[in-house]
Amino acid sequence: MKIATQTNSWLVAKGSNLGISQIVGDTISDGLSYTNRKHMVGVSICTYGCVNNNNLLERCSTERRIANYQTHLIHTNQNVKTFNPNFNHFLMVDNGTTYLPDQEYAFRIKFLDAVSKYTPSSKNDPFSNIDQSDNSESSPRIAPVSNIVVGGNLSVFDAVSCSVISQIPCILVQNSGNAADFIIDLITSAPSRFALYNDKQKKNYIEKFILMSGNSFLKNVKNSITKAKFEDFKEDAIEILNAKHLIRWIEISPGSLARDAEDSIMDSIFACENPV
Repeated sequence: MKIATQTNSWLVAKGSNLGISQIVGDTISDGLSYTNRKHMVGVSICTYGCVNNNNLLERCSTERRIANYQTHLIHTNQNVKTFNPNFNHFLMVDNGTTYLPDQEYAFRIKFLDAVSKYTPSSKNDPFSNIDQSDNSESSPRIAPVSNIVVGGNLSVFDAVSCSVISQIPCILVQNSGNAADFIIDLITSAPSRFALYNDKQKKNYIEKFILMSGNSFLKNVKNSITKAKFEDFKEDAIEILNAKHLIRWIEISPGSLARDAEDSIMDSIFACENPV
């Protein structure tokens, strides 16, 4: 949070009132003064079909009024979450699904990519040229951007894959469990000749690695998803290994100083932006 306020950074997360998103939102509220909160940009990007009581928001939109949204209401479906009220901007991705979580990852990465390359056309109207057709993959970044991953489920692989395809560096928090730790294991165990493999050899290597890995998270995932989903996962893993120079990890122990964590994050961002 200190890095974000000192650098005028935007914090972009799922924005639900649960897990890491709740911690980020609550930190915005508890860790900043009222003056700093007014200038902090906290953007929630979530799946519309998993927003609790989204009917209240529909009514609000048609009637052009502020919604009376309550965060204490709980839905019977575990995939349905309420907003964390401490974010000050909300974008909802509606792809027609209901109760199907994590559909916003690809959009979130595209949003980060576009914002980091955006050049205001004028100071008076900074978003007058928001539809920049020349904002291609080769366009230079005006602002640095990074994707910080803590733990996570299978959808994290898609998020990290989308990030590296867009040349957005990823910082993984080591020992945070699940997807983050598996990606670290995958990268550190990959043979140096992996880049020389053809697609079939790469997929075979990844499947063999999962079967031989002691990571119970991925073994459980493989047994619980469809064959098509597992093929998608292997494609994501290949993209991650092909762009491993854009991925760094840090270990933040409970006893570590906040300054150490800040230095680690900044060093990792610099290393990803300036690979050797």
